[in-house]
Amino acid sequence: MTRLHLASVIALSTIVLTGMATATTFRLDSTQTYLKTGKLKAIPGDTVCIEPGRRLNQYIQGLRGTAEKPIVITNCPGGRVLIGTTFRYGLFLDSVAHVRLTGTGDPNFQYGIHVDGTAAGSGLSVTGLSEHVEIDHLEISGTSFAGIMVKQDYGGTPPSPLPLFPGLSIHHNHIHHTGGEGMYLGETKSPGMFFSEVEVHHNLVTHTGWDLIQVSNMDGVRVHHNVMIDGGSLKVLYQGNGFQVGDNVTNLRFDHNIVIGSNANAAILLGGGKTSLDSNWFQDPSGGQSLFIDNRSIADTGKAIEIRDNFWQNPTRLVWKNYDEVNPVVFSGNRIGKVDTLITYASGAGPSTTTFRDNPVGPIAPLIFADSAKGDWRLAYGSPWSTLDMGFGTAPASNGIRRGLGKSASPSLPARTFRPPGLPVPLVEPRGRGHAGILP
Repeated sequence: MTRLHLASVIALSTIVLTGMATATTFRLDSTQTYLKTGKLKAIPGDTVCIEPGRRLNQYIQGLRGTAEKPIVITNCPGGRVLIGTTFRYGLFLDSVAHVRLTGTGDPNFQYGIHVDGTAAGSGLSVTGLSEHVEIDHLEISGTSFAGIMVKQDYGGTPPSPLPLFPGLSIHHNHIHHTGGEGMYLGETKSPGMFFSEVEVHHNLVTHTGWDLIQVSNMDGVRVHHNVMIDGGSLKVLYQGNGFQVGDNVTNLRFDHNIVIGSNANAAILLGGGKTSLDSNWFQDPSGGQSLFIDNRSIADTGKAIEIRDNFWQNPTRLVWKNYDEVNPVVFSGNRIGKVDTLITYASGAGPSTTTFRDNPVGPIAPLIFADSAKGDWRLAYGSPWSTLDMGFGTAPASNGIRRGLGKSASPSLPARTFRPPGLPVPLVEPRGRGHAGILP
């Protein structure tokens, strides 16, 4: 038996190691699409692999791993898992803990799991009393509602004690052409299930019917190094933002993202304060303003909102609108392509609570992707802003400058060294059938 064949056998078998617990891989065929608690006997450290091919849906409830031994749900080697298109939902995880859902089960495919349509719901729903969930390397498209939805609805009257969802990581996914949000994280109404330890990074989110990414009811969230293109394509009122921070959110950082094209605001902040939007590229919003800031029912009063070191390319005629009456707002180090009106205020919010430092106005050179038409959303090597750590990093010199998004402008503003330093340059994964783009 060759070494490769032996490895394949082990990967799909029960493994017993001396002095260690048993780890088992469970294969789900196309008839095993609805698994309530107890139907699947996976224990911490086990793997559940979904067999390649088409299935209408996949529901899994009650899997409970541990921090040391999470349960992995992935695609079995041998091809992609295709889920959809006529069932009301695609993938559904209900009341799971310490679970990783990943499309990395076959190295020939960047996204080994593709939800490519739903009749009524979201592509992936994570609901119930879930916690500590990681979601990566999925492709989701053609959904009736959101691409990824993580929340449990209580309609503003949650039980006591308040349900908690610690630990949510969403990274390296491709979400596109959705009927609702690209990502809908946390119930819109407050109070609600409360999230902590949230990180969303290195995702490609494009052509969403509603907001590109929305978060609510969270304390401790970072959204960074995502590429977000064309939000709100269905032109639904109040649902066309690039990035939306809903009620009851604090300790949030949104940084090193690229947000291009939205039917409304590039970003809207309705959270509770202690928020930072820094080191991002915002371009081509279509709303009444590029950035809208307001307070809602739950606020961390007196905690600063920082808007710093961002590019605002082709902003709306009104760049910023500040209606927050309880939190100071600081604008610093921003670069603004043009201005008709820089900022307006509502009653209770005004110059006395708003600080401006070093926000020059003038032409900004365009952001250029290496080859977005072929799915390479890294910045083109040698382009004006390729040294900045935004989005998916910079393509190698061999790629050069081929094509990009954005309108031509004179590169009159120098590149800035953003703070703090970014993460390492991500890798490019191997191509395979169904490969949807080059991501880190």
